[in-house]
This record gives sequence, structure tokens and C-alpha cells, in this order.
Amino acid sequence: MNSIVNTITKNLPDYWDKNISYQNPYRRINVSIYRAEYDKISDILSKAANDYHHQLRRLERVQNVYAYGQFIVREQFFINNAPLSTCYRVQRFYVLRKIYLEDAIEYNLDPRRIGVGTTTITFLSKINFVPDDHVVLVLKVLTYNPNQDSITPERSSDYFIEYVAYLD
Repeated sequence: MNSIVNTITKNLPDYWDKNISYQNPYRRINVSIYRAEYDKISDILSKAANDYHHQLRRLERVQNVYAYGQFIVREQFFINNAPLSTCYRVQRFYVLRKIYLEDAIEYNLDPRRIGVGTTTITFLSKINFVPDDHVVLVLKVLTYNPNQDSITPERSSDYFIEYVAYLD
């Protein structure tokens, strides 16, 4: 098991903090408003929100090494099963009630495990109204069609949570 974790940790996204322990399968790291990463995600959220005027209040990066490991293995499956198609990593959004947040992060938003009352989840390219008791999850999703406005993945390994955005 440690060799798998070591292989995954050698291939983590560049923007992840590398100097943290992965005793716990996931970490939530506050992203400073002074970092370019914060500005980038703020701009992405602003564009996705259309006419709704949401202000990014706080941003957390989610570093779930196991979910990311499953994601990169699944990406290879996508590539190998359709060699004539291109597999894309796209950013999509999901509005989630805050009461489900801890389980959503721990179980990579697997709807069967977090109790949201459904067996499938659809991720959207646009954000509509976000109630006060909700957060926006920013996810990286695998797809063969990057222009889809909505994506309903087959498995929780088809995506991973990148950020939790708290909006006003």
C-alpha cells in the first residue's frame, strides 16, 4: 500500500502542498487571498455564476491523495478503452449543503456514501443560486466531450474535488 501512495504522491498536482503528512487520506488547506491560485478560482467562479453576484469569501484546496490516485488510474482506463478518443480533464461545479461537506470530502462526493438521497450526481459548467447553507465544490472531471454543460459520471473515480468555495 505504501508503494502505491508513494507513486501517487510523486505525481500530485503542482499546486498541492507537498510537505504534509498523508496519515489522514485528505487535507483541507485554506488558500490565501494573496495567492494567484485564489484569484484564478475566483475568476472561474465569477464566470460560471452568470448573473448571480456571488462573492468568494473563503477558498479551501482539497488534497485527497486516495481520490486523486483513483482518478489518475481511472484516467488511464479512459485512455486505454477509447484509444481513438481524447480524454479531457474539465472543471465543473456542484452546489452542496454544508452538512454533507465532511463526508463529501472524505468519500470524494460518492453519492452512495454521503447521504444526499440520490445514486448519481451531475456536475455543471454554470452556477446558479447558492443558498447560505451551501458551498460550491470545484471538481476536476474526466470526459470525452469537454463542451458538455452537464456531466453525470459513472463512478466517483471519474472526478475529484479540487476546492471548496464559500460564497456570500
